[in-house]
Amino acid sequence: MHRVRRPAHRPLRIAASCSVALLLSVAAWPARAVGPYRVPRPAVKKLANGLEIMVFSDPRLPLTTVELRVPAGVAAEPGDQNGVASVTARMLGRGTTSHSAETFARDLGLLGTTLTADAGREYAIVSSAFLSRDFESGLELVADAVIHPAFLDDEFRRAANSVGRGVLQLHASPPATAAEQLWTLALPDVPAARPPLGRLETLGRLTLDQVRAFYRDQYRPGGAVLAIAGDVTPERAYAAAAESFGSWPAGAEGATPAPAVAPRPRGTARCRCRGIVPTMPWHAPWRPACSSSTSANASRAAWSAT
Repeated sequence: MHRVRRPAHRPLRIAASCSVALLLSVAAWPARAVGPYRVPRPAVKKLANGLEIMVFSDPRLPLTTVELRVPAGVAAEPGDQNGVASVTARMLGRGTTSHSAETFARDLGLLGTTLTADAGREYAIVSSAFLSRDFESGLELVADAVIHPAFLDDEFRRAANSVGRGVLQLHASPPATAAEQLWTLALPDVPAARPPLGRLETLGRLTLDQVRAFYRDQYRPGGAVLAIAGDVTPERAYAAAAESFGSWPAGAEGATPAPAVAPRPRGTARCRCRGIVPTMPWHAPWRPACSSSTSANASRAAWSAT
C-alpha cells in the first residue's frame, strides 16, 4: 500500500493565495484622499517671569518635541567676542549645578534622547524630543541645562574646540565661505551678519569669564519662547513648563546691549573666494593657528580682518 505524499510546498501556496486575496480586497476599498497637513493653532501662555509658552497639540504619535529660543545669538555678542554665543550655547548640557556632564548625558540616554544647543544669528536654540510619557522628566533636564549651567573650565575648552573645528570645516567649503563673506560685506554695520560660529582669532582670545558674562546678560526668560509640540495637552504642557522653568530668574530690566559697531565706508565690493587653508591642525591647547586667502577687491583685506 502506497502512501500519498503531499507536496511540501503546499503551505506556501496557501499563504500566497491568502496574500493575493488580501491585496485584491484592499485594492477594492475606496481610496481616501489625504489632505495637506495643517499645523495646529498654538495655545499660548506666558509665565510670570516672562517666558512665553506655545503648545502645538498633535496626538498622532506618542512623541513630544520641545524647542527653546533665547535672543542670545550673534546679534547680542560684543563686537570683539565673535563666537561667544556659539561657545555659550554648546556649553549648555555639559554639566549643571546638579549634574556632571557624564550623569547629564546618562539621564538623557535613559530617556532615549539627546539635547542639542547652538546659536544662530539672532537666537540661541535648545531642543530635545522624547516619548510623551517622559515629557515631564525630559523637560526638567532641558530646564536644568538652561537655568543651571556649571561652566566648567574643561568643558569650556571642549566647547571652544568644537566650535573651532566647525569653523575650519566650514572654511573647507568654498560656497559656505563665500556665503559667510557676503553677509559681512553686504551688511557691514549689522551685528547679526557676523559669522555665526565666530572667527578663529576671536575664538582664540575668548575666556571662560566672557562666556559666563554673556550668559548672565543674555539668557533671560523675557523675550524667550518655549515651543512644545506633540502628544501633550496645553494644560499638561503649561503645568510642566511652570514647574521646570518657573524658577528661571527674570534678571534686571533690559539686557546689556552689544557695543555699537563703527560704520564702514560705503561702496561696492566684489568678493572672490580662493579658499582657506589652515597652516596647522586644530589641536590642544585649543588656540588656533591658521591663515586665510580670501580676497576682497574693495578693501583688499584678508578674511581675518573682515
